[in-house]
Amino acid sequence: MKPDPKAEGLRWLKQAERDLEFRALKPKAAPLDHYYVPTRYPNSLPGGIPAEAFDEVDARRALALAGEVIRLVKAKLAKETT
Repeated sequence: MKPDPKAEGLRWLKQAERDLEFRALKPKAAPLDHYYVPTRYPNSLPGGIPAEAFDEVDARRALALAGEVIRLVKAKLAKETT
């Protein structure tokens, strides 16, 4: 029987909430939330477009923060599968 992806994701999130490494990374990665809606939905910026609201510095910062999150998730998943 295949595991339910939604249930598996919820289980994983509950574990992450208790994980000290994730808890330490959460405030550092919080600025990623500011990029999500306006870059995904360009009409969410009143009177502008993402290219006018964000610059290369913003993009590099977002990539660096996302990279930290991805590295931690990969490390956790690797530990979980071994």
